[in-house]
Amino acid sequence: MYRLANQSAKARLCFLMFVATLFGWPSTVRAISPDSPELKNTIEKGLKYLDTAADGRLGAQALVGLCYIKHGEDEANPQVQKAVDACKAVAGGPGGLQGNPDIYSTGLAIVFLCELNPSKYQHEINALLKSLQARQKKNGGWGYPEKPTGDTSMTQYGVLASWEAKKNGFVVPIESIEAVCLWLIHTQDPNGGWGYQGKEGEPGTSGEILLVKQDSVRHGLSAAGLGSTYVCSDLLGFTLATEDESDAGLPPALKAVREDADKAKLNPAVPAGMVGPRQLAQTQERGRGWWREHYKIDTPTFPYYYLYALERSQSFYELIAGLHIKNPGWYDDGYNWLHKRQKLDGHWESTPDMKVPDTAFAILFLLRSTKKSIEKSKGFDGGLLLGGQGLPRHLNEVRVDGGRVVAKPVAGSTDTLLGILANPDHADFHDLADDPRDLISQLQEEDPAPRAEHLARLRHLAAEGTSATRLAAIRVLSRVRDVANAPALIAALSDADWGIVYKADQGLRLFSRRIGPDLLTEAPDEQARAAAIADWKHWYASISPSEDSAPRRAAESASR
Repeated sequence: MYRLANQSAKARLCFLMFVATLFGWPSTVRAISPDSPELKNTIEKGLKYLDTAADGRLGAQALVGLCYIKHGEDEANPQVQKAVDACKAVAGGPGGLQGNPDIYSTGLAIVFLCELNPSKYQHEINALLKSLQARQKKNGGWGYPEKPTGDTSMTQYGVLASWEAKKNGFVVPIESIEAVCLWLIHTQDPNGGWGYQGKEGEPGTSGEILLVKQDSVRHGLSAAGLGSTYVCSDLLGFTLATEDESDAGLPPALKAVREDADKAKLNPAVPAGMVGPRQLAQTQERGRGWWREHYKIDTPTFPYYYLYALERSQSFYELIAGLHIKNPGWYDDGYNWLHKRQKLDGHWESTPDMKVPDTAFAILFLLRSTKKSIEKSKGFDGGLLLGGQGLPRHLNEVRVDGGRVVAKPVAGSTDTLLGILANPDHADFHDLADDPRDLISQLQEEDPAPRAEHLARLRHLAAEGTSATRLAAIRVLSRVRDVANAPALIAALSDADWGIVYKADQGLRLFSRRIGPDLLTEAPDEQARAAAIADWKHWYASISPSEDSAPRRAAESASR
């Protein structure tokens, strides 16, 4: 008992030391402010070099253009326009992508165009995104076409591009996100880092996946792997703050899965075939353990690529952990290291062919590029959608939240808000339907009795309301994790409105955290619908609390 307590105390001490190193406790380096003249001068020197720099690779041009966007410039900047022209040359034609760009270039081009103007360049983004999704491997990762393995380095840009696209209203199937998330979990080194060509874990005696030793575990790849799990956490709606509350109201069959996941803390094994918040949190805990032992700024291999991955990883960690760190120590370390190594003409380089990308990576680190993207995306679920979809209807009653224009929350009790959803002619209907987070929050915080009554009303609206009401109700039911909502979502798969069918399927995937066959797309397909209904009914029957439960009987009769 003493040994366990002593180990726990040591673990807490190690964690506090890690926090001290990364998040701003006193260090030997000088802290740097975002308004510091030295920082601004370092960035300006780098941008001055990029003003005339040339690198014909699509990914390099997208990186350069991204630097200027993050610096506050637009298409009037010649280098931004060059990056646009490069993207259009590859993706602007009617016949699909030209020139077969690699995964790095494809992902970075998506990120660049989404940050620049997702509405204006939706054709190019869709073409690039379609190509990216087509090249995702069956194991969930991205990699070289001639190799069966996923590549951690490439995969990070597939994940980041998916996040940028999803936040700007483009279709990114949840099964794609869950597949890559599961691949990241299964290819983690038992010590918590990530290697280059991911080797998937081996099946254990109880069906779990036992992690195996990875090759070439190093800082840049470990930052890429851990950071990508944090991006997946955001896309799947997981947070570190709420992971321990995920069992509330779930039947024993689901709780048993959580108990299996707990075993991974003692044995580096993970359950096969699903992604759960606690399972993912354990992967991230192992990842942070690796960083507690190996953190440093000066790395011998691709140091500037590593710094951009580090900034991304830490920015998404702050997001899902709910942290607001003004002066993180890792940023001070990075600035001081970069400041000493900047050349007289403003550039940085690791190898001659990386002079332009390395300079861009360094500038994106110094600008806190990912943090700016996250702040821009906050305030509206899914971002500002294409064609103006997602804009508040009443533009005289808006607020700016995290760089987004959003409607002021529709005030009222849960009964009042449900009444608004039942009446599409209500002046506040569209604002509430577009952004029902306050309603979701109220439902999650209610006592069991009124919550059950209100969810029953929502399930009725999902079946009997107008098309707009049904869609809004499905959206809310998908976000309130109550197993009794599953039959209503399954029943919605038979809806006459295919948009509701697709939203219900996506909601079930979000609700269940389950990877399943890719049956439904946005294109109507009756054969796929029948298969999806049968699949979800089988899933629900497998987790239903008992043979005679009312929710199970409802699921069995749904969609007949």
